[in-house]
Amino acid sequence: MMVHGFPNLLMPAGPQSGSASTNYPRGIETGVNGCTDFLQHVRRRGDTRFEATAEAEARWTAHVVGMYSMMLMRKAKGWFTGYNSNVPGHEEGKVRYFVYNGGAPKYVERIETIAARGYDGVVLDGARVETAA
Repeated sequence: MMVHGFPNLLMPAGPQSGSASTNYPRGIETGVNGCTDFLQHVRRRGDTRFEATAEAEARWTAHVVGMYSMMLMRKAKGWFTGYNSNVPGHEEGKVRYFVYNGGAPKYVERIETIAARGYDGVVLDGARVETAA
């Protein structure tokens, strides 16, 4: 729900979220609840700035890519894979990983695990908090 290099930005239903691979309203609700819980955590600590670490972003991207590897969808010519023959760099065979294909229960589990660890992989007011994924 965060991107390294964009502090204080949350995307509850953005790229690589669970929202597009499940019932969309339910997926958005999951993202909004996760963001709300996180913002309450930030406020309780008194922080005013947060940002995902590059390492956490890379771990998540690797996980999403792994979820695609078992899906036939990765070979499809559609927005789920980033295919667009009219845009240079988006041709067939150059997959872009927009969707989290792990399903809603696994997505919720990841959100809850990260929260239980004190939001590892997120820098809060310069206090780096990290653990292994």
